[in-house]
Amino acid sequence: GSGRGGPGSGGPGFGRPAPRDRRPPENRPEPIEILHDDDHVIVIVKPTGMITAVERSRTATALDRTRETLRQMKRRDTRVFPVHEIDTDASGVLVFARTPESAEALRRQFRSRKTDRMYEALVEGEMPETDEPAITIRSRLGTNRRGVVESIADADAAPTGEDKPRAAVTHMRRLKTGNGFTLVRLRAETDHPGQLRAHMSESGYPIAGDRAYSAQRREIPRLALHLTEVSFEHPVTRAKIRLSSPSPAGFRKSLGAGGTSADDDRAGSEGTPDRTLADHGSADHMRTAEGGSQPTHWDHVSEWYDNLLADRGSDHH
Repeated sequence: GSGRGGPGSGGPGFGRPAPRDRRPPENRPEPIEILHDDDHVIVIVKPTGMITAVERSRTATALDRTRETLRQMKRRDTRVFPVHEIDTDASGVLVFARTPESAEALRRQFRSRKTDRMYEALVEGEMPETDEPAITIRSRLGTNRRGVVESIADADAAPTGEDKPRAAVTHMRRLKTGNGFTLVRLRAETDHPGQLRAHMSESGYPIAGDRAYSAQRREIPRLALHLTEVSFEHPVTRAKIRLSSPSPAGFRKSLGAGGTSADDDRAGSEGTPDRTLADHGSADHMRTAEGGSQPTHWDHVSEWYDNLLADRGSDHH
């Protein structure tokens, strides 16, 4: 079931057992926050500034920290497989698989839009109230010469390969305004790297703290983007799992005492989900222009990790 999982059982070992951590307690990293944990899936809260998973990294990734936490919990099986990613500078609910079979099943869900991903973001500028409960942004995304993701016309991109523009859909709802900011809820129907940052900047409301996308305010110390809720089908039991993590309190504090709300924020991250956004443009009725989902660079990272385990029998270094 969903919710915060207890220690549980680690399942059969893979390769040699996880090595004992002989570092003194004061030198060990803080355990990562776990929202759900079973033999097939583990869900954590990724802090800002942490890469999800990468082949080579000078700093610990979310995958590394999750395995470290499993070791601290004295699990024999500490395998963790990436299935989706969160931008390095963003934070929030991050799903990992515990077995190769679960990893493939979850990746298929994330590629085919069978999952729901709800973000909250603090953006610069105060959005006016509108009669529409949600606004939908559709575009094709490419990467410019500076390595920044942006919306582009098909004529400006290669027709095939990794440079082919990716169809992107974001649903946005205004929650509160104040102090020159707006708190918005974003449903990422597609969830390409940089998608939400590009869509908000191009709409005239860059995410606070996002220097790469022309954010100007300096009092926000981080990218103000948090993945507050993820819903998916358990790869083995088929149960519907919905896990949430409230956005940092600083998002709302930045609005000031006089912030105005669209609807008393009754669907805030601490309360019930906003089904107006979640149901708007369901995955059953919206497809990419190519007629399906396309692999992204993230699939290469997933394949790299799977190959590492297949070649070595373990990812212990």
